[in-house]
Amino acid sequence: MLSATRVSEFFIQFSFSAAVTSIGGAGNAQIVIETALGAETPSAASQVDAMTVRFQYDSGIASSGNAWEILAAPEGLDFHGETFVVPQGGVVG
Repeated sequence: MLSATRVSEFFIQFSFSAAVTSIGGAGNAQIVIETALGAETPSAASQVDAMTVRFQYDSGIASSGNAWEILAAPEGLDFHGETFVVPQGGVVG
């Protein structure tokens, strides 16, 4: 299970159902949100807790209700040997 929650106009927090670690400096281009400007990928990620990562979207228009999708396992996240099932998608809460 995976959910996405708006933290602010620049940040969306993704909560995973298992432990995940954000790998510093690695890309997360696979995590896409749809905004009024089109598809946007995060510019940065930060660890919130063992199962939550916060992503920064530079346009500053991240909103609840934006669609999100992950079509391939994100390169910037370590799932500790677990398989990350793709595709996944939903709506930012």
